[in-house]
Amino acid sequence: MSSLQFWLWLSSKREISQKLENDLLEAFGSPEALYYAKEADIKSALEMGSYSRLTDSALFALMDKNLDYGLRIIDHCNNESIRLITIQDADYPDRLKNIYEPPRVLYIKGTLPEIDDEAAIGFVGTRKPSAYGADCALRMSYALAKAGILIVSGGALGIDRCAHEGALRAQKPTVAVLGCGVDVAYPADNKQLLEDIASYGAVISEYEPWATPTKESFPRRNRIISGLSVGVLVVEAPRHSGALITASCALEQGRDVYAVPGSIATPDFVGSHQLIKSGAALVSEPLDILMEYVAHYPHRITLDGKPVPESLQPTEKPSQKTSSAKKTEKAEAKKIDLSKVIANYTAQQQAILRAVNGRPMLTDEIMEATGMTMSAALSEITLLEIDGILSRTPEGRFTLD
Repeated sequence: MSSLQFWLWLSSKREISQKLENDLLEAFGSPEALYYAKEADIKSALEMGSYSRLTDSALFALMDKNLDYGLRIIDHCNNESIRLITIQDADYPDRLKNIYEPPRVLYIKGTLPEIDDEAAIGFVGTRKPSAYGADCALRMSYALAKAGILIVSGGALGIDRCAHEGALRAQKPTVAVLGCGVDVAYPADNKQLLEDIASYGAVISEYEPWATPTKESFPRRNRIISGLSVGVLVVEAPRHSGALITASCALEQGRDVYAVPGSIATPDFVGSHQLIKSGAALVSEPLDILMEYVAHYPHRITLDGKPVPESLQPTEKPSQKTSSAKKTEKAEAKKIDLSKVIANYTAQQQAILRAVNGRPMLTDEIMEATGMTMSAALSEITLLEIDGILSRTPEGRFTLD
């Protein structure tokens, strides 16, 4: 029996949170060992360590040993030429493996480039861009792809679509990360675009092939976009744009964050400008990004169609760059009187502010303290950062500003 069936058995258990899944895999070592574990074994293993609470619904799901759903997925993938890899496979990208809550299973339609060897830039932005924003995304992605940068985006309308189209026009591969199954065209208008992307590069997802998108799935896929990339470019982002969640994921993962400036007279760039004020690198031309990576990826990047000169090539092994948007000052456990300002925020934002008041916390610590999901926590954290009351330390912890 293939170990893949056990991975699919576990990944299909919606009642099991990501944290509980992590704890179970740590306790049992593999999905197969967990599958064969008895109820008493599972309860005993979780009670012995500092693990998540085992809910009745999660235990009931674990006791369902039916593997038919996984077999159905495997048959479908075989029939539709969809590749399936797990986090234990040798060709699973190390870059993605090292993020917070890496996807356990990846579905791939097309050919996924050797991600760990690519200077990949994630493109994010509003789904309703201005003519200026759309033109910036198209021109920037075309030039970067032509020079050897791998373009990664979310396969959605707006900036995502422009980014993918720019790479395709340059006749270069591009990767679309979906918040639904890889053979679900969402939105329907992008059906042909996704087929073209799969022909030149890859359409990928952590969701089973026929899965339809949910409110939760789009924020979750953002961590994969930034996780595959060395940097993220925010092209056009209003104050509450989902692109800001991706930027927050990028910072969390130690990636570089870039932003294209727009008119100060339009609200469509408020989020972008706030990122720049917070330390994101301002980008006005493709060379601004190319020069950041040309020394580390001379085998990928060309300047004006010419190989990178030796003077620009690295003299030591490349390492993952740290984010240019991170602050450098030493973290301090700052505690302030919230009574005068806390009423201005939502209940979830208030919970975050109380949690970090006097104790800098990582995202997963905030999630545990507030009971929020990752996507909800990242969304609220981003808004609090934009508002200026929350800041990020060099170690990736959040504290009151």
